[in-house]
Amino acid sequence: MSELHKTGSKIGSTGEHEKSSADDGVDVTPIRWILSQSPRQRLLVLQRTVRSILRLRDVRSIFDLDLVYSREATIW
Repeated sequence: MSELHKTGSKIGSTGEHEKSSADDGVDVTPIRWILSQSPRQRLLVLQRTVRSILRLRDVRSIFDLDLVYSREATIW
């Protein structure tokens, strides 16, 4: 298990410091997390992400249609 050091880096189980951000300020924690998963687990994460994006698109299109119909109703 790792713990957060006051410098913002993590101390791993072997005692070495693991930086949680790259030199350009990018947080590498999600990258390390996904690379620690098995290929099957990575695929499941990707499938869930795609499914969520498709649901959001569907909801947005429904709201866009509602706005069109409500505008037409107020015009007439």
